[in-house]
Amino acid sequence: MNAAVHEAVIANDNNSNIAVAVDGTWHKRGYSSLNGVVCATSVENGKWGNGMSGVLSIFQRSETSRKACYTQYLGDGDSKGFLTIKEAKVYGDTEVEKLECVGHVQKRMGTRLRNILKMSKGIKLSDGKNISGRGRLTLKEVDSIQHYYGLAIRKNLSSVEDMKRAIWAIYFHKLSTEDNPQHALCPLANSKTVFVGIETLKFGVMDAVICFNDGYVSRIKVFEALGIKPGYNTERALLIIDNKRIFEAERIVNKVSLEARNKRRSLKRKMDKQNLDEENEYQAGKY
Repeated sequence: MNAAVHEAVIANDNNSNIAVAVDGTWHKRGYSSLNGVVCATSVENGKWGNGMSGVLSIFQRSETSRKACYTQYLGDGDSKGFLTIKEAKVYGDTEVEKLECVGHVQKRMGTRLRNILKMSKGIKLSDGKNISGRGRLTLKEVDSIQHYYGLAIRKNLSSVEDMKRAIWAIYFHKLSTEDNPQHALCPLANSKTVFVGIETLKFGVMDAVICFNDGYVSRIKVFEALGIKPGYNTERALLIIDNKRIFEAERIVNKVSLEARNKRRSLKRKMDKQNLDEENEYQAGKY
């Protein structure tokens, strides 16, 4: 375990203030058991630094036994362990920072929306309708919101403002209707917002055609016609792309052929069985 912590310190630019992920398990649910395991895993290298001990004990002995301070705490959503560390002030004036797991934050969003659905069951809203139903908040919509909520966080880790905007975009997008569209915060689609001139369009079409018909290596002739001598790495890269393309095409064809062959065999077995049953019906003693 000392070696694992030492590796984590090195991975943290030789800074002994490292981040750990804390989790535990108990012999029985509900914290009713005296038998349990708590472990602290390095966020830097993913290895266990401590185990078989309470979370407070793990942090208290980190300086003396591991020569490191666990100054960042990544928990599983349960804040009891972190509050214990914070109140104990294990490192004096150096505070332990709580890191949030995106997965658990995302899960909490879904859990709370499902709880709202459960608590609002049978209750009429201001418009006289239930909270759930067609075009309203359903379990499927909850899953969708939870999914995009997680994406909004993960895609904007470097900017709180962008993250906030992306999260509110989900809310307004779900409220949007044809009569009252609310997509001002939604990201622009990329598929039809990139415009080019006619010459660029022609070039793109011709390039796509020659690559489709003769492979990416056909671009070498285009380069040569333009007075450009492709190097070895360029030719090799184009050849690799073609080989991958052929391999993938053959894989798909083989898969389709196999499915068709299995289907024919299944149909033949079914027909053979049907013919056999018909023959047996006309055997002596059947009537």
